[in-house]
Amino acid sequence: MMSDLQIALIAVFIVISAMLGFIFAGIFLTKYQYFEMDFRKGILLKRIKLLRIDLDWKVGKVYEFSKEFGVVKVMNEKEIFIRANLGGERDDYFKFQKNYGPLLLGRIFQSDQELWLEIRMAYPTLVMGLYISSVSSGLFFTGPGFSFIFLGLLVFCSLLGVYFCFIRGWVIRDIIRICRKFCVGLR
Repeated sequence: MMSDLQIALIAVFIVISAMLGFIFAGIFLTKYQYFEMDFRKGILLKRIKLLRIDLDWKVGKVYEFSKEFGVVKVMNEKEIFIRANLGGERDDYFKFQKNYGPLLLGRIFQSDQELWLEIRMAYPTLVMGLYISSVSSGLFFTGPGFSFIFLGLLVFCSLLGVYFCFIRGWVIRDIIRICRKFCVGLR
């Protein structure tokens, strides 16, 4: 049985970590929305070679594709960043996936006169997912005699399974759907 002091310390830890998590998420979403974060960083999901891009490569120009919920910004002469819009209703058959916009990062760049599309998942998304899943699982599995080490392994393995089996496919599909508007050579 836990004492009142232990319960109070756990409650304080959860409140402080939740506040830090919300601050972290707010900073990440703000940088994501205004293209201030580095889209070259993140977990590389797929790299695709492109034939041609039908966009004006004017630095700073922003293109919005409202139906596909994507925004494209020309960062410099050799690099374009792609992101999803935050919020909004999608026309997908899975209604629970309507707000995973911060997962979508894309980058088109020129390398040796070839065009490449990189599809990435941001590291902060993984951290936010870890926090949410660990708190929800921790509240569910905190019965007497339950091992926290086992809980940590369970949460980590289940999170990896969800991210790389389900969400990976949605991210790749949506970035490709955005890029079909202006790229030649995408299937």
